Amino acid sequence: MQANSWPSVQVIFSTLNPEGTPHIHLDIANKGVGPARIESLEVTYGGKQVNDARAMLNAMLGRTTAPPHPRIQTATITHSVMAAREMQTFVEFKPEEFSVEDYDAMRVGVQKLNFRTCYCSVFDECWVADASKPRPAKVKECPVAQSEF
Repeated sequence: MQANSWPSVQVIFSTLNPEGTPHIHLDIANKGVGPARIESLEVTYGGKQVNDARAMLNAMLGRTTAPPHPRIQTATITHSVMAAREMQTFVEFKPEEFSVEDYDAMRVGVQKLNFRTCYCSVFDECWVADASKPRPAKVKECPVAQSEF
């Protein structure tokens, strides 16, 4: 039965939407064959913790303050359950909200983000997936996140 419940969670970013127009979004996907309980998500930029979408934007732009009033769409994913083959956008930046220069910096900057997530199966088997490593590491239980996104 446990073989039928093997979640595999990945964070994916894209700088284009399906129509090929600019659109930066970050997605979390369960590419496995069973539900995944998302316990934590940690985001870093250049090795420094990023706690929210505004801090992520500041890091990508190399500033301490983001441009005034950009709309940043976000969704909470920690402490949720994702079905097998489900994907959810958790941060979305729309190009019309930014100058051309800022948007170009963001397209480069998004590639410098790193994601570390811990997730568990319905059988309480847990893994830590770090985007900088080739495969998730099985853990007895999810460690407490240093700083949740």
